[in-house]
Amino acid sequence: MLNLQTFLIILVMVGSLCAFIWGSDSSKQLYQTQQERVYRAATFSFH
Repeated sequence: MLNLQTFLIILVMVGSLCAFIWGSDSSKQLYQTQQERVYRAATFSFH
């Protein structure tokens, strides 16, 4: 379970970094979608 938490944290950090570097509207929309997926996965995993 700890490995899953670490993986999700790294995934969010990488997503944030990519969104910051690219900075276009399409990338921001894609990042929001990815963020929702990560949040749902985290919610599903922890509950």
